[in-house]
Amino acid sequence: MLEIKIGEEKMKNIKRIKSKIAIAVLVIMFATGTLMTAIPTAKTIDFPTYIIANAGPDLVGVSQPVYINAFMTKPNQGAAMGTAGSRYEDLSIVITDPNGKKETFGPKQADSTGGIFMTYYPTITGNFTVQAFYPGQNITNTDRYLGSESSLVTFTVQQDPIATTGQNPLPTEYWSRPIYSTNFDWGAQLGSNWWGLGGPSFSITGGYDTQGNVQPYGQAPKSSHILWTKPTSFGGQPGGEIASDQESQFTSTSIMKNHFNPIIIYGVLIYQEWPTANNPSGLDNPLMWKAIDP
Repeated sequence: MLEIKIGEEKMKNIKRIKSKIAIAVLVIMFATGTLMTAIPTAKTIDFPTYIIANAGPDLVGVSQPVYINAFMTKPNQGAAMGTAGSRYEDLSIVITDPNGKKETFGPKQADSTGGIFMTYYPTITGNFTVQAFYPGQNITNTDRYLGSESSLVTFTVQQDPIATTGQNPLPTEYWSRPIYSTNFDWGAQLGSNWWGLGGPSFSITGGYDTQGNVQPYGQAPKSSHILWTKPTSFGGQPGGEIASDQESQFTSTSIMKNHFNPIIIYGVLIYQEWPTANNPSGLDNPLMWKAIDP
């Protein structure tokens, strides 16, 4: 009889333990459910965008160029120089002619600054409208850019061509570089160079090709001239086979390298040379002064 009573007592203890475990599981499940409902889910963030269209000139003749661009008011958050980073995608430009016919150009990927460009040659007279569109895109799994459209921009086309400003004639007396970017003809005809045997890139040993010492882009000057001087920065029309236009100036006027202008004392050019990627020795001499006596 004693053994039976002990067995019954064990069974009661086991039931008590099971009950406590069941209660603990319920408490945990309740707490977990409450906790999960208290944690907010990730919220999608919509960023508004604004796109602007431009067209110019606003009056042209038939078949004369109209320069059109569309720009986002802010660069893409992930944009970087060159081809790196993210871009605004699928921008388009719609041009409507005087008869109501629409032409769509795109979709195009914006550059790192958030813009696209094109040149349009109208073939009929009347008023044209231009409008730019951006459909929007996802930035991350939760964030996105909203779409936007520009206001209408108008340009007018007449039958007779609009007279353009003539180019400055070639110089007949002493001239010097830089050749200003507005002097298109100068850059094409006067700005040619031959690098001799010191080719600046890769395996090219001559300025034009690896066979002959020839510079085919222009004529050598027939007058006395200074071949090279000490440049403080590059700019103007480069010449050579590079097309001459308003964009043909080298981008080197950054205040990051030109802290202030050089000075000339008694004919001696004095300027500061700062450390660069190609001249890391500037770490020892962070401010290096140079004096050039021509």
